[in-house]
Amino acid sequence: MIIQVAVFKATGKRVFRMAPIHHHFDLAGWPETTVVVRFWILTGVGVALGLGFFYADFISTGGLLR
Repeated sequence: MIIQVAVFKATGKRVFRMAPIHHHFDLAGWPETTVVVRFWILTGVGVALGLGFFYADFISTGGLLR
């Protein structure tokens, strides 16, 4: 991860305990199922935001009839 490398080179300290990011949460003591479900929720929120922005732009430009 770019953040991990940049901060480590600048300060000598790590941001995350381990990469990839889901292993950081495993090492923090979260059960794997909790990590997976929370990433699913974040993905769903991201998809909903993306579709919302797309729909708002679609409506503001006149839709298909333009």
